[in-house]
Amino acid sequence: MNPYLIALFSALFWTSIYLASKRWLPWVLPRFSKWDKIRQYQGCGLVPSTAFILVSVPMSAWVLVFDEKIYDVRVTGSTDMSMTTISIAFGYFIYDTLIILKHLKVDGPALLAHGVLCLITYGLAVEFKVFHAYGPVFLLFESSTLFVNIRWFLVEMGMKESRLYVINGLLLVGVFGLVRIVYGVAASVYFWIDTCFTNTTEHIPPLIFLWYAMSNVGLTGLNCFWFHRIVKGAIKAARAR
Repeated sequence: MNPYLIALFSALFWTSIYLASKRWLPWVLPRFSKWDKIRQYQGCGLVPSTAFILVSVPMSAWVLVFDEKIYDVRVTGSTDMSMTTISIAFGYFIYDTLIILKHLKVDGPALLAHGVLCLITYGLAVEFKVFHAYGPVFLLFESSTLFVNIRWFLVEMGMKESRLYVINGLLLVGVFGLVRIVYGVAASVYFWIDTCFTNTTEHIPPLIFLWYAMSNVGLTGLNCFWFHRIVKGAIKAARAR
């Protein structure tokens, strides 16, 4: 199937989940009706976010483990499964960017910038068939976002003092550290080896290479910064208990 059609269907799918969540979330969470409009919007927005994680993370893991051809196209080229995975992600970030634009006063410019950057990054991967071995790698980072989403709901449901909240926090620290820091930094090293010390880079337009190089450095730096804040917050919370 045409990757742009996959992206279109993907964007429509996540949009439909968001719209549906407005109807069924009040039935699942009795407190929903007591939230203000901003929290209701945020809660509904976390539903497609969580659904995307539950789809994209297993797909990415499958590509990296079972797609034997993926490591032959680390810098340029694609496989059927890698293109499908990246096209679905492209579609999600189309939805994400549009929904943030609609609620820009709530989400703010930082979230909009994140959505646009991801949209461009995965859009370029679809159009130019570049770095398809690394697109799934960075989608695995979203596994830690699952626990951020759960944390939001636990706080809003008044469960901040519960054991589940503590367990979720520990899982957030552990998964973030393992996936984004340990695995992520190692993947970044291989990214630079593949792009700077192989001849395949000559097939990538300079501006495209520059975009991905800057994105890699920026994302690695942000992950380290966020991890520092998460660990610092976890230590503070542990001392308070």
